[in-house]
Amino acid sequence: MKTGDLVKFVSGFFGGEDRYASPGIIIEDVGISVGTSRSFRVLWADQKMTTEHSGYLEIIDENR
Repeated sequence: MKTGDLVKFVSGFFGGEDRYASPGIIIEDVGISVGTSRSFRVLWADQKMTTEHSGYLEIIDENR
């Protein structure tokens, strides 16, 4: 995952797609790593901005 990728939030535990308005765009690699998971700042379609672990994000379209 990298800046510019379109993503959606995925997690059965947190309510999955109902939690955020998809798609979101990764606007920053926050640089926090936990194991193999990195954190990214995401701007969602409803203009909300959150910081999410990569394990909860699924790439819809990669920024090439």
